[in-house]
Amino acid sequence: MSLFVRGIPRTRLALAAAERAVELAAPTAVRAAGEALAREMVSRAPRATGATASSVRVDVDSLGDGATAHVGPTTSYARFRNFGTVYVSGLHWMEGSADASVGQIVAVQAAIFRAAIERGVI
Repeated sequence: MSLFVRGIPRTRLALAAAERAVELAAPTAVRAAGEALAREMVSRAPRATGATASSVRVDVDSLGDGATAHVGPTTSYARFRNFGTVYVSGLHWMEGSADASVGQIVAVQAAIFRAAIERGVI
């Protein structure tokens, strides 16, 4: 008994095209995920003056084999409100924001990668 599989060269080409499409879409997907997290962080940030909430930024680095988003506030005291001090307990709003936005991050990245693959497949 012998087995003959058809379409392997075409499948390899399609997988290579999908890999290229995902690599090209990675910075866009990471930025969209970072912006989803930033929206959640702004909504949960402590509001004495609103400076911490308005300072939340998204920076994307595209080095090497992917992209990384750095999301967070730029005020010098935000870490104390988040983690606490000897005198004040932390609010842990940054971690809560990350936990709450996981579903939205996965959904937005999946949609971007799916669209990129569908455009790039032979």
